[in-house]
Amino acid sequence: MMAMRFAVFGVGGFQVTACTLVFATAVYLWESNFSTAIMIAGTLALSSTAIVTRELLANRQLHNLHGQL
Repeated sequence: MMAMRFAVFGVGGFQVTACTLVFATAVYLWESNFSTAIMIAGTLALSSTAIVTRELLANRQLHNLHGQL
């Protein structure tokens, strides 16, 4: 469990942050204010992570190498 800490918190946190920045930029450029852009982007970033995790679990691929990245 300790070995996966970096993967979960480091890489996972980076993925959510990167997606949030990309989505926030797109929403902000779509003529929205900054706080709305961050709220929408955070929601999209977290929901995409949940969808991918659910699909990996359904296909029993969560413990494979690509499921852990």
